[in-house]
Formats: sequence, structure tokens, C-alpha cells
Amino acid sequence: DSGAWATDMTNEELAQKWLGSRNDMEAVVYFGAGNRMLVVNKAGLVTPLALSPYETNLQKCLIYLDDIHTRGSDFRLSAGTRAAVTLGRGMQKDKLVQTCMRMRLLGNGHSVCFYASDEVDRQIKACRPPSSGTVVPRGKGTLASRGKLHHLPAILSWCLANTAKSTAEKLPYWASQGMTQFCKKRAYERFNYQDADELGLLADACAQREVIALAEMYGHGRVQEPIPTVVEAMYQQRQ
Repeated sequence: DSGAWATDMTNEELAQKWLGSRNDMEAVVYFGAGNRMLVVNKAGLVTPLALSPYETNLQKCLIYLDDIHTRGSDFRLSAGTRAAVTLGRGMQKDKLVQTCMRMRLLGNGHSVCFYASDEVDRQIKACRPPSSGTVVPRGKGTLASRGKLHHLPAILSWCLANTAKSTAEKLPYWASQGMTQFCKKRAYERFNYQDADELGLLADACAQREVIALAEMYGHGRVQEPIPTVVEAMYQQRQ
């Protein structure tokens, strides 16, 4: 559940509800309080996975990974296992890759399918290139040309676009941190911190404004500018 869809129930409640809809499975493995791996069976009995008969054989188990545990968790899954990956708003490349790689044999016995909300589905469709209209005979061509991976390029493009957007939005903050470090470095070069007379001047040079008037922040027009221009303007304000 890398898309964090399950927000109105606990992991145990979701596991029991999911198990109730699957007559072909005996139990569900999930993470409980304290990051403990637990397993619940048809009778509602909850036991630690390490003490259950399913520890070495998960073929009759469903596995639910909440958003937090789509990174770092590791299970011995048999070949032929399939995962359903939920896609959340603004999902980035690293999170998608980490989630899909819970399937250690991905492409060599393991597979994944994707679920998206209407909003995310529309965003993904916008990333899909126009169809060439080429018809591939049944049973011929690659997996992608036969439609097996029809949505994957668009999903990857959508994740990469989210990653690029998130990185671009953070650039001004990183630049601001770098400028603050630069100003402090210059202050230490100008003033002697071991001199009591200059210690106050050093503190004033390193101090950052914590109170900014709303008119100063929003009382002017806004235009797009390159990052270097923005940083230069921020530096001039600090002088």
C-alpha cells in the first residue's frame, strides 16, 4: 500500500477483511505495533510470524504491507507470487522502485500490478504517448507491444515527473540554506569570536530574521526567475 489508501482501519482490521474475501488463503501476514511481523488466520487468531507454521512457507498467506513498511521489509516469496501496488498522489521514483523491489524475483518469477485512484489515473494517462495505431498479431511481439506493459511507461513517466517537480520545489530552500552557511562563514572571517567586543557583531551577522511582515512576503507581484537570480536577491536582502 505505497499509495497509503488504507487510512480508515488498522492493519489487523484490513488483514481480516481481506482474508474474509479469499477462500483460497489461510492467513494474512502484516506488521503490527512495534513493527512486529504478525499473522492472523481464519479463526481470527493473531500470532507472531516467527512462531507460526507459516514462517517457512508463505504460499497460503496473503501479505499486507502498509505505506511505512514498503521499504526495508523482506519476505521469502515463492515463484509465481504477484503483488498489487497502490499508486498515491505525487508518488516519486524512489518510492515506486523500493515498493516494487519487495518482490525480489521481479521479472524472474515475481510480478506486480498497479492500482490508481481516478485522480492519479488521469495524471498517468496524460503522460501516455499517443498511440501509433499499430496492431500486433496475437501471440507475437514483445510484452510491451502485446499490451502486457501498456501502462508501465506512463507510470514511470508520471513518477519521474513527480520527482523532478519535487526536486525543483526544494531548490530555493537548499539555496537558502547554502546562502545562510556562506553568510556565517564570511561573518567568522570578519569577526574574531574569541574577542568579547566582536562577539555581538558576529552574532548579529549570523542571526536570521524570524519575523517577516505579510506585506513583504505577498505585497508585490510574482514572476518566474532563474534560481541564481532568486539567490542573488535573497543575498542582497541579507546585506
